[in-house]
Amino acid sequence: MLKVAFGIDDVCPTPGYGGYKKDLESIYYLQSIYPEIKFTFFSSIYYEKPGDWQQFLENLSSVKNVEFAYHGYSHISSKNLTTEFDDSDFICDFKLKAMLESWTVRNIFPKGFKFPGWAVNLSFRYFVEQNCKYFAIHPLNYSEYPTILNWTVPKISFNYSLGDPILPDLNLCKVLILHCHAGLGSDNHLSRENIGILTGLLSVYKQDQIEFCYYSDLI
Repeated sequence: MLKVAFGIDDVCPTPGYGGYKKDLESIYYLQSIYPEIKFTFFSSIYYEKPGDWQQFLENLSSVKNVEFAYHGYSHISSKNLTTEFDDSDFICDFKLKAMLESWTVRNIFPKGFKFPGWAVNLSFRYFVEQNCKYFAIHPLNYSEYPTILNWTVPKISFNYSLGDPILPDLNLCKVLILHCHAGLGSDNHLSRENIGILTGLLSVYKQDQIEFCYYSDLI
């Protein structure tokens, strides 16, 4: 039995990212192949027009087996900062509170957090440890930010980026943790070509030999 967790970064209604119709088409296509597939959407919910998010969530209501996870306040850093949460503790606390409230008013309660490749300050660490079941992290981030190893919250690292020609050895891997991006800005986006590589990788298993799960199920 192989466990498969499928994470998609940057799922949002912002043009150029996960608001594109092609992303939904790709998700429906995956569901047609794997009816039991589950998705963890890593999303930044603070964007220019709140109404866009409401409509986007309504569009996503037709996608079954979805959980959301935090992916930052706005996914961007200010001009003078290298990281979104590298402000003073006061400003960082404000952003984290606003991020939390943006989800709770929609009755969505993310269980995890993946930071978009930027460093974080102490206030952010406290938020994650108090509000999140897990912290998803790029494998390279361990060497970039070694203090993360001291965080008490469980950590999850993906072991396959969608579309990567170097495939994981499923004989050595009991859990396949997938990572990709919504939109068209990354090589590992939800293209039919990249999905084809994934289906080829999983073709050695019958449907009843694959257990799809959320990232949060891995804890």
